[in-house]
Amino acid sequence: MQDSSTKQVANPQNNENKAKSKSKLWMILTILGCGILILCLISVGIVWLIVRNKDDNGRTTSSTQSTGAVECSSDSDCAVAIRVDECCSCPEVTTKSKLESDYGLMEYFFGKNYSEYLPDNCALVDCAPCPTFGGEAKCNSGKCELGNDGSGTSTTTTAALQSKEVNFSLIGSDQSMYGFTLNFTASIPDDATVDESKSSAQDQMMPSVVISNKAFSLTFWVFYEAYEEPYSSYEKVFNHAELEDVYRVVDQNGGIAYTNQININKNCFDMGTGEDDMPAPCGSAILMLESNVYFMGTCDVPGSDYSSCDDIVQSLDVEVVKL
Repeated sequence: MQDSSTKQVANPQNNENKAKSKSKLWMILTILGCGILILCLISVGIVWLIVRNKDDNGRTTSSTQSTGAVECSSDSDCAVAIRVDECCSCPEVTTKSKLESDYGLMEYFFGKNYSEYLPDNCALVDCAPCPTFGGEAKCNSGKCELGNDGSGTSTTTTAALQSKEVNFSLIGSDQSMYGFTLNFTASIPDDATVDESKSSAQDQMMPSVVISNKAFSLTFWVFYEAYEEPYSSYEKVFNHAELEDVYRVVDQNGGIAYTNQININKNCFDMGTGEDDMPAPCGSAILMLESNVYFMGTCDVPGSDYSSCDDIVQSLDVEVVKL
């Protein structure tokens, strides 16, 4: 009797333990089921994305390709830029919006020295030369690409081969600071024009002549005072019979000029300090013919090909007539 009553008392306890075990088992099964369901949903989503990014031929495409993203609608939406937040970068074509939003990019101008904008450690890096970069940024079927159909290398070079010989003068006056007249002969592209409307010192403080077409504008002018200035970059372009070594220089504002008065290794006179402490490269952006007889040549192009201006300056024959 005693054993029977003891079993009867113990049974409720056993039943409670069994109920708890079943509850835990169902909880574990429920959690596992939810996990499996979530994994299935994730797998289905991945498969759907892969299938969506397949083209008609079964090839995977990028999100840009699948949506047909358009970078530009006109040439003005594109630009030539260079990275200044890393070493050994080369010019690249990009969108104008990216150039304006990416602080690591700067607009690229041929001949400009960008070393001052690079990280300090770049001075210790020996970079390979960049590939030859000619032409302009063009919008082609919604994409920014390098094009040579504007004032790029191909067209400009072809135009330069079809040339004509012209004569023009920068006219001085014995009643002005210019006691000389410069008579020029030059070879220019067939489609270029010569504007001599402001060539005389009798009615102009700084007489000038402009040679131009759609691809370039080259201005020759004289002035009564030459001062030295720093250059952001320079390049020797040719040796001239009268002018000797001629350099194309870029000033601190990106302007292009020609000079045979350049200091590459020594300081120049700084009018601001009154001392010879302006660091090279520097000099007067003039073409000196003889003592106190000089003129200036500046080139303006929409792209970065200065070959037309180079060719005209190289072709110059200059006669000095003292008044």
